[in-house]
Order: sequence, then structure tokens, then C-alpha cells
Amino acid sequence: MRRDVPLLLSPTVLFPGAKSLLSLRKDQERTTVEACLTGDGHLGIVLTRQRREGMAEPFEVGTIARILHVETAETTG
Repeated sequence: MRRDVPLLLSPTVLFPGAKSLLSLRKDQERTTVEACLTGDGHLGIVLTRQRREGMAEPFEVGTIARILHVETAETTG
């Protein structure tokens, strides 16, 4: 069954059944998670590899995760 979910590129690998902390620093990442939270909480996460030019390139395979808890923190700087 095909399903559309918000997609987040991440430098972190997620493992089935494990909980992970995601630190969202870009507005686009926060917008993606907000879209996920207005739905059923599912989010596609794809690992990225760094290229020499400094651009992140996604791998072809990712995973579906579900957001269980959200905390916001004040940013400094």
C-alpha cells in the first residue's frame, strides 16, 4: 500500500524499536515535523551522506518513524 508521509533528511540512522532524539535546527525541518504532527504522527526519515561539495545526499532507503513526544527548547545565539 502506498502512503505519503512528510520526509526528513537526517544524519542519524534509526533502528527498529529504538527511540531516537532528533534535533531540528532548520525551519524546513520544523515545518516538516509540524506537518507530521497534524496527521497521524508518522514521518519518513532518510539517512544522508555528506558529499565533498558540502551538500547532503540522501540514501535510497529510509524508514517510517512515529513521533511519540515533542519538546521545544529555547535557542541561543
